[in-house]
Amino acid sequence: MIEPGRFLGFAFLNADLLFEVDSEGKILFATGATNTLTKRSQNELVGYTAGRLFRPADGAKFMTYIKALRPGQRLGPATLALAGGDISTMSLFHVPTNKHRISCSLTLSGAQRLNFPGSIDVQTSLPDSQAFLSTADATKSDCGQLALVNLPNLPDIAARLRPDEAKALYAHIGQTVKAMHAAAAGRLSETCFAIVADDPESAKKLAANIQDTAASSGAGDLVVESKSISLESANLTPEQTLLAMRHVVERLARTEFAQASQASIAETFNTLVTETLDRAMAFSKSIAEDTFRIVFEPVVDLKNGKTSHYEVLTRFPGNELPAEMILLA
Repeated sequence: MIEPGRFLGFAFLNADLLFEVDSEGKILFATGATNTLTKRSQNELVGYTAGRLFRPADGAKFMTYIKALRPGQRLGPATLALAGGDISTMSLFHVPTNKHRISCSLTLSGAQRLNFPGSIDVQTSLPDSQAFLSTADATKSDCGQLALVNLPNLPDIAARLRPDEAKALYAHIGQTVKAMHAAAAGRLSETCFAIVADDPESAKKLAANIQDTAASSGAGDLVVESKSISLESANLTPEQTLLAMRHVVERLARTEFAQASQASIAETFNTLVTETLDRAMAFSKSIAEDTFRIVFEPVVDLKNGKTSHYEVLTRFPGNELPAEMILLA
């Protein structure tokens, strides 16, 4: 019989922290450098939500991994930032004989502390747009639908409610979005919410659930718009499609959300996704077929009138501006 201490020795060869979680992400057991990495003892970690060990965006990723893992499956190594900023490498294993417990191994990578984009929205407790995108990146091979729900008159309704009622309404909306158990969920703007899921009907279901939540909260006149957008494309890889979605969300966050207040943001989003996917495919084709041009612009020394050097510039088909194409790329 192998002594338990030997098992721990082998486990800690490549780990600084070992812990087990249930299917909801609650820590059931922990051992290792708990105080150093989490500022909590082993006993204090039991019952703690493991997602909170990480930065918000990466905590959402971790919870996605937990939900997706099936008995007998391994995941990782995956890079996640701890709440304190240290970068860690995480591996998970759902041992078939270990009931509903998922084994987690965490190792410090030794990388520099980084400030990751993304946080949790205070009103709804949902990931913001950057955190949503970080989580969506982890689902690129699993889910094919982006469900978008817009509530254009939500700010007006909240303004006429008592502060406690408005707070409760936002909290209930956040809970409703979370209850979809989607691979990724978030609040993209003041009025727009999104999830990534497999079900083509997820947008309609989320819209109906939010409508019911609003009615029970005394906001029955809440306007709810929904749109389901396919993330699957025969001409783009899943990674390219998710990057296209990231490009559109960031573009909307910068400009279009503010400009589309009188129109349907869902329709605007859909149009931009289609446009971005078309441009992405055209860009890939241009690179593959070598149809872009390189031109050389002389830079002249004003003192002697002679050419000092050349700037190398790119020209794409269709009069696409190089700066926009490079940003898209």
